[in-house]
Amino acid sequence: EQFNLIGAGRRNLLINGDQRIDQRNGGSSLTLNGWSGYATDRMRFGARPSTGTATIQQVADAPEGFYHSAKISRLTGSAGASNYYNLLTKIEGNDIAHSGIGTDSAQDITISFWVKSNLTGTWSVGLQNEVGGGDRRSYNTEYTINSASVWEYKTVTIPLLQSGVWYYDNRAGLQLQFDLGSGSDYTNTTLNQWQSANIIASANAVRFFETTGATWQITGVQLELGKVATPFEHRSYGEELALCQRYFYRLGYTSSGYMITMTGVSTTVGEIQYFPPVTMRTTPTVVLN
Repeated sequence: EQFNLIGAGRRNLLINGDQRIDQRNGGSSLTLNGWSGYATDRMRFGARPSTGTATIQQVADAPEGFYHSAKISRLTGSAGASNYYNLLTKIEGNDIAHSGIGTDSAQDITISFWVKSNLTGTWSVGLQNEVGGGDRRSYNTEYTINSASVWEYKTVTIPLLQSGVWYYDNRAGLQLQFDLGSGSDYTNTTLNQWQSANIIASANAVRFFETTGATWQITGVQLELGKVATPFEHRSYGEELALCQRYFYRLGYTSSGYMITMTGVSTTVGEIQYFPPVTMRTTPTVVLN
């Protein structure tokens, strides 16, 4: 099938869908013990209080046309009723407002991605709003991994909701999530429709965290308006890095260490002046490592 993309502009609403940027870990494996962390930039492994452990890492294993993927390897644990595990990314409200979500002009949206796992069967992918309390909205659907340890291409189309509370500013406007074995409090059999509940997965989905040695990888993730999945939008490395740095920037790191200049203000106080390479989403939180 051919696509006329002339004048289409930027199509992929996601950042770092090809998993190239990994500022936090630099390709190193990160072991998680019942908490959340980033596999690659903009792709966060989420875990509600749990005893499960896993490693997440950017790896040089991908289908043709890509080089990197984000890989999650289950080490220990299971998902009790009140636990969940997923890989998620959040789209800023400024970048989703034009979709008409929450209004009568809401459009369809299509998710496409490459996935690989040593577990076959039914898996879940879905969307949520970021509003908690009494207006949580979620949509879940299923995809199938047919062959173990083989890259497979998947697409799903979801009609955006015409009601509900959605953020159209610099807060998270939409959340895309891939289930990795969630408990019964976050699953049900209602699929392919919006629900007023915090549902992450289909009750039919593979129980990733119940399987010793389970692995799951993803790359080439694209989220675009319309009912048709178009070829992945490859952006330059510099552009993709700048988009990631709006949300996170690892200051002055080189192979020799951290290159930071401190000015002495007094005998007990030093001052560091820092100018981020791009305008950040909000006032940053500084973490000393």
